[in-house]
Amino acid sequence: MDRLSRVNFKISDRKAWSKKVNHEKSAEVIVAMKVL
Repeated sequence: MDRLSRVNFKISDRKAWSKKVNHEKSAEVIVAMKVL
């Protein structure tokens, strides 16, 4: 459950972070998420 909660936190954290950065960086974050 620790790993699952950590993954969920990372996803929600990246979603909030992608809203702060520009569209270009958001696209990079999305690509990084797909790779991970």
